[in-house]
Amino acid sequence: MYRIGSITKQFTSLMLLQLIERGKVHFSDPVEKFFPEVNRIAGKYPGAPPITLIQLATPSAEEIRAWDISISPTGKELPPGRGTAKEGAQMFTQKRCAGCHGATGTGGRAPALVKRAPQRARSASSARNGGDAHGA
Repeated sequence: MYRIGSITKQFTSLMLLQLIERGKVHFSDPVEKFFPEVNRIAGKYPGAPPITLIQLATPSAEEIRAWDISISPTGKELPPGRGTAKEGAQMFTQKRCAGCHGATGTGGRAPALVKRAPQRARSASSARNGGDAHGA
C-alpha cells in the first residue's frame, strides 16, 4: 500500500461485502478459489494455510500506522529540522500538506506553518545586565 492516495483496500472490501450480501462468496473462502495463481507466490511456506478473503480485506497494523499522519501541535512526531527552503517546499507539495495547512502554509484547519522570527544577537555586556543588543 502507498502511504498517500491508496484506497484500493477500501474499494476491494466494499466489493467483497457486496458479493457476500449476494451470497456469491464467504469471508472464509480461500483466495486460490478465485485466483489460483496465488499459489505460485515465491517464498510461500510449505503447508501454510490458504490466504482467505478476510485476510485481504483486513489492513495490517503496519498499514494502519502508515495511514496515521497526525502531527500534534508540539510537532514531536516530526523529524528534526534540516534542509533548505527549496527542499521544504518540495516536501510540502509531495506530502500534500496544503490539504491541512492551506496552500501557503496558513489558513488551513491545521496550525499555520510559519517561519520563526530570527533571534536577535545579544552582546556579552547586555546579556550580563539582562538586556538585549539594542539596550532594551
